[in-house]
Amino acid sequence: MTQMAGQNATFRGDEPTWANACVGENGDPQIYEYASGFASAANLLLDQVISNRGLTLYVDTFIYPICFNMRHAVELFLKSAATSLGRLAEIRGTATPKFDMAGSHDLGKIWAYVKEHALAFDQRYHATIGSLEPYVVDFASIDSTGQVFRYPFDIDNKKHLVALSIVNVIVLKKRWSELEKRLKDLASLGDGLLTEYRWGAFTANLSRVQLAEIAAAMPARAKWNTDAFDVAKTAMQQKFKLSNNEFSKALTIIQGRRELASLCEHVVPIPGVDAASLMRFFDIWLQLHDLDEILAEPETFDPIVDFDAVSLKDMLARHEIKKKAVQEMVENVTPETFAALHALYYFQQDEECSEAFERTLRFAHNVASHYEQSLAPYANDARHLLEKTRAMPDILNSLNYLGQTELVNAVVGHYQLEARRARLLEPSERARARICLGTVSD
Repeated sequence: MTQMAGQNATFRGDEPTWANACVGENGDPQIYEYASGFASAANLLLDQVISNRGLTLYVDTFIYPICFNMRHAVELFLKSAATSLGRLAEIRGTATPKFDMAGSHDLGKIWAYVKEHALAFDQRYHATIGSLEPYVVDFASIDSTGQVFRYPFDIDNKKHLVALSIVNVIVLKKRWSELEKRLKDLASLGDGLLTEYRWGAFTANLSRVQLAEIAAAMPARAKWNTDAFDVAKTAMQQKFKLSNNEFSKALTIIQGRRELASLCEHVVPIPGVDAASLMRFFDIWLQLHDLDEILAEPETFDPIVDFDAVSLKDMLARHEIKKKAVQEMVENVTPETFAALHALYYFQQDEECSEAFERTLRFAHNVASHYEQSLAPYANDARHLLEKTRAMPDILNSLNYLGQTELVNAVVGHYQLEARRARLLEPSERARARICLGTVSD
């Protein structure tokens, strides 16, 4: 490669291309990527030194770059967490003091900031912060400012680590492995909460999981004008220290989110979907699919034993069946119903919140609004959905998650699926359990 004028002779790209690392705006690495790099470097050095058993890779010299990489990774992981907390505060509209990311390298101060604001922000931080505490304190007590493993002496010419004497790299490897996992758990939690809060289901003092707790504690929506409602309201207001105004906001949010509303037996209907329209679609879909085969227990598949050659005659016959099914779909399933079915199917691949479903539904309605101008796009989209092997299971799981219990019961009863109900609806039941458990991911 010819060097360009003004190009750095050392830090530049060249052949082979696999050896070129993306930096700066190329790949846009953030604090987390830097932290992961230093953590990986520490792991690589540790593994090499331990496997070498100190024969040529001397622990007395490698301990410094190992520990420096570890300590710097901890600092960067915590600064990444502090950045996430700042973004969360902006979303929620709460005031969080700015942290001097560039100017501060004091691990104790960084940890104190993250710990204080994480614990104050959302209860789901508590377990992760608690599990990190002893590990971070160990690093902060040995090297609070990041100088101990960089230089043998401090600015006053005093030798570092005189009170320590020995560090066992095998013990270090075990502790570091545990710490790295917890630091990544903290980052993952922050990312999950950022995604969750961006959907807007929160109040000044309540997270989505606390809204779910309130919803589950309230009587059925139809009984909100009874004494039972007043008792539950008082209990929740006392527990979360809520004003009447914030409690009212909480109820408004709950009633507008289908999965939260279902916790207090309030069903928010899906436009275009009722029992009759669902069965109309599934009857057509079943012309192309064997439900027993789809819902059968998983078995080991042998491509040689289980493969059945399909004749041209069979292919043509299936083509005709599919063609008739698509025509029947266009004639008997309204665009509004199709849009809902499309959204319900694809919601299984989306985030676990009804806001994601509403987004998908709006998009599907927008597409379906053009079907009246031409049936050709509808026929093409209908064929696409009818070909989906898991259309029935996925649509039923979406309905179940979104609290459409009566519709699910109607379909299960009509197609005699009661014996298979538990396994069929297992994905959505797990997802519904997470609503109140407060986890942000699987």
